[in-house]
Amino acid sequence: MKSKTRSYAANGLRRAIAPVAFSVGLIALWEIVTVSGLVPPFILPSPSGIVVELWTSFGGLAPHMLVTAQETFAGLVLSVVIGVPLAVAIAHVPWVARSVYPLLVGTQALPKVALAPLIIIWVGFGFESKVLVAFLVAFFPLLIATIAGFKSVDNSFVQLGQTMKASRWRIFLHTRVPIALPQFFSGLKIASTFAVTGAIVGEFIAADAGLGYRLLIAFTFLQTELMFAILVLMAALGMFFFYAVELVERLTIPWHVSQRQVVTRIRSRRAG
Repeated sequence: MKSKTRSYAANGLRRAIAPVAFSVGLIALWEIVTVSGLVPPFILPSPSGIVVELWTSFGGLAPHMLVTAQETFAGLVLSVVIGVPLAVAIAHVPWVARSVYPLLVGTQALPKVALAPLIIIWVGFGFESKVLVAFLVAFFPLLIATIAGFKSVDNSFVQLGQTMKASRWRIFLHTRVPIALPQFFSGLKIASTFAVTGAIVGEFIAADAGLGYRLLIAFTFLQTELMFAILVLMAALGMFFFYAVELVERLTIPWHVSQRQVVTRIRSRRAG
C-alpha cells in the first residue's frame, strides 16, 4: 500500500514539475524584460508591479468583484433553470426539437457583444441587464451538453425499467437523469466561465460597478498595472465558479468513473 502511495505521489510530482517550471521561467523572463526597460511599463508592467498593485488596490476592487460575482451567479442559475427543462424537451419531444432547436442554433451566430446594447435598451442599466447577458452567454453550452447527456441514454436501460413496470417518471428520474448528469456538469463548468465573460461584457456596455466597469476606468487613465490586476481578479473569479461546480459534481456523482479516480487519488494521499 505504501509503495502504491509513493508511486502516486511520485507521478503527481513529475506531472507538476513541467508546468510549474515553465510558469516560473515565463514569469522570470517577463520580469527581466520589463525591469530592464526593453518594454515601457505603460505597455507591459512587471509581474512584481502587478502584485503590488493588486495588494494595494484589492480593498477598492473587492466590492466590484462581488458585484460581478453576483451577476455571474444569477446568470448561471438562470441558464440552469431555463436550459435544463428545455434540453429535456428537445431530447424527448420530437416537435420541440424540430421547431425550437434550429432557432436556438441560429441565434448563437449573433455576437453577444452586439446584443448587449439592445438588452440595455430593453431591460435598463441595472443589475438585470448584466444577468441577462451572462445568461445568454452561458445558456447554449449548457443546453447542448445536457441534450447530449439525455440522448446518450442506452435504450436497454429504459426497456429494463419498462419490463419492471416502472413508471415513466421513475425511469426518467432513476435512469435518464443519472446518465445525463456527467454531461450536464461538463456543460455547467464551461457555462460557469462563460457567465463571468457575459457579466463583464454587460458591464462594458453600461454599468456603475463591477470588474468590467472598473477595467474601463483604468483604461481611460492608462493605469496598465491596475488593468492587469483586474484581469487577475477576473481569472480568479472564473476559476472560483469552475471549481465550485466541480466540487458540486464530485459530491453529486461520486459513482462516475471520473470522480472515482479523484477519490482514489485523495484516499491514496491520505493513506500516505
